[in-house]
Amino acid sequence: MLNHKKLQCQKGLTLVEILAAIVILSIVLLSFSSFFLQSAKNTKYNEKKLTAIEIAEEVVADIRTISDISSLDNFSKISTDPNPIEYENNTTYLPHKVKVKVEDGPVGNLMKATITVSSDENRKQFTTEMYFE
Repeated sequence: MLNHKKLQCQKGLTLVEILAAIVILSIVLLSFSSFFLQSAKNTKYNEKKLTAIEIAEEVVADIRTISDISSLDNFSKISTDPNPIEYENNTTYLPHKVKVKVEDGPVGNLMKATITVSSDENRKQFTTEMYFE
C-alpha cells in the first residue's frame, strides 16, 4: 500500500507529454528554418542583381566620358546595321555579358543607349537606358 501512494505522489512528465512537446517544437523550428532559407535565397538574388547594376553603371560612366561610341573599350561591334548599332563585351565582366545597343534618340544629335547585363549563372538580365550626345 505504501508503494502505491508513492507512485501517485510522484510528479513528472509522461512519455505522451514529452512527445507532444517535441512535435510542437519541431513545427516551430521548421517554420523558422523555411523563413531563413527564403531569406538566404533573396539575399543571393539581390547580390546578383546589385552586381549587374554596378556593371551597367560602370558602362554608362564609360559612355559618358568618350567622344565617339565606337571607341568604347573592350567592346566589339556585333551588328552591321547603322541604326541600331550593337556592341558586346564577353570578357571584361565575367561571368556577365554586356550588350550596348545605340540608336537615334528622340531629337537632334541625341543618342539612346540601351545597356543589357546578363549572366549565364541565373539566365536573368538587367537592362537600363541612357541618352547622350
